[in-house]
Amino acid sequence: MKAALLLLALLAGPAHHELTAREAVTAATREIHRLRPGFDLRRRTIRTEENGGHWSVYYESPGDEHAGGPTIVQVDKRTRRARIVQSPN
Repeated sequence: MKAALLLLALLAGPAHHELTAREAVTAATREIHRLRPGFDLRRRTIRTEENGGHWSVYYESPGDEHAGGPTIVQVDKRTRRARIVQSPN
């Protein structure tokens, strides 16, 4: 019986891994560096928000109020693709 269960587990393949907030931040930061290489992260607060099928990653700084808001990157939980949805600068 144990052998049969082990075989079923092996045939099923790896378990689905839900994208974590930390992984979303990593993907979002990679996308920002790819599209905006001069973007300075040093004085920004990074905040995540789970929204259904994606994570929203907010890069916020005190000056955002005057610049049009924070930079926001959405990361799809299933495909793990990141895209910048708001970039005021």
